Amino acid sequence: MSRLLTNYLVIFVVVCVQGIFVSCGNADVYWRDYKGTIPNDAVPTDNGTCIAQVILANCGNVPGTLYQHKKVAVTESSGKRVEFLSNIKVLCSPNPSALKWQFVNTNQLDAKFLEKCIVGGFEIGYTVYIGKVFHQGQWKIGKVFPPHAEYTGLRVWGDDDENYSTDDFQILMEK
Repeated sequence: MSRLLTNYLVIFVVVCVQGIFVSCGNADVYWRDYKGTIPNDAVPTDNGTCIAQVILANCGNVPGTLYQHKKVAVTESSGKRVEFLSNIKVLCSPNPSALKWQFVNTNQLDAKFLEKCIVGGFEIGYTVYIGKVFHQGQWKIGKVFPPHAEYTGLRVWGDDDENYSTDDFQILMEK
């Protein structure tokens, strides 16, 4: 009986570890719990923010922007700005130089291109990727939907509490 329990434990650990670490070609990335300070291995955004992942109730895990000075993560959901003060994860990598921000248009997001992009989570049954755009005077990190999804392109929040979608943005991918 203990051998059966050991086998289940090993399977459980493997499943859990696979849920934390994401391998993308040569770019290994993983999510760390945010506890008020930015981890040393956080993936840089080149604009003073961090890449966050938050849980949207009944929707999934999605990327967003972590504002270090406010200790708040922000994302878009159902067309609105949503803030999180807890249950935030930060994207990290032992080799951030293996990643780059690439300017793209939604028309470039075919299956082959997306193989090199970093997965940010999922929403409404779709894998979403990590994108950023300069909008309303600040850099915002949000979710990029694949071409076959109901929504396309990068979706972030607007200051008027409306969503903002764009077909031209930067996407995080391996070099």
